[in-house]
Amino acid sequence: MANAQVDSPVSAAAGKMKNKKLLDWLEEVAAMCRPDRVHLCDGSDQEYQLMMRIMLQSGTAISLNPQKRPNSIYVRSTTVDVARVEDRTFICSKTQDEAGPTTTGKNRCE
Repeated sequence: MANAQVDSPVSAAAGKMKNKKLLDWLEEVAAMCRPDRVHLCDGSDQEYQLMMRIMLQSGTAISLNPQKRPNSIYVRSTTVDVARVEDRTFICSKTQDEAGPTTTGKNRCE
């Protein structure tokens, strides 16, 4: 593993990752943010099932009626989630297309 310290939270999460630049970046961000642990998603079915179980147990996700909506889960976020402040989001870009639909209409480079 590329330069990962033994006590680094990235070390345990990196597993078989071979991308040295990505590992170095993860180490840099982990050193700056100092998380208790780091989880790198592998996209496996096992990981998906674990995430669903955690969300269902915490109440973040709710299983829908299996007769009406088989294999369907409703996932919600808190009302104070940062994604719900689009009206207060300002994006500086050269063009409207780069800013995207969340820009407020102000001059983008003020």
